[in-house]
Amino acid sequence: MMRLAGKSALVTGGARGIGRAFAQAYIQEGARFAIAEIDFGQAQQTAADLGTNALAAKMDVSAQASIDAAVVQTVKAFGQKKREVGNAVPYGRMARAEDLTGMAVFLASREADYIVAQTYNVDGGQWMS
Repeated sequence: MMRLAGKSALVTGGARGIGRAFAQAYIQEGARFAIAEIDFGQAQQTAADLGTNALAAKMDVSAQASIDAAVVQTVKAFGQKKREVGNAVPYGRMARAEDLTGMAVFLASREADYIVAQTYNVDGGQWMS
């Protein structure tokens, strides 16, 4: 089933780890995905690895002009941006990246259109405070 066909998203820190896993999961479900990364070479390699539905974008999340440019690039390539996945905050790793992608794909799918303003703890039962 292609739950995200016709949708697009942008992820920060998408060239490796959890960000890359999100990109791969979204693309497998039919989405087009922009991989925003300060290391543009890594973003390009990841986009090449993931195929024609992936786009590399250079982004420094500490510089608003860089963020704006990456969003403009994504919108030009894919049309209006519908989802954005923030991955640049270093909270540490509670699980494998694959453990988190199922919830992300669900929330980006049509099945979750009615869900708003919710927080989901996808943490394997571990609590963070």
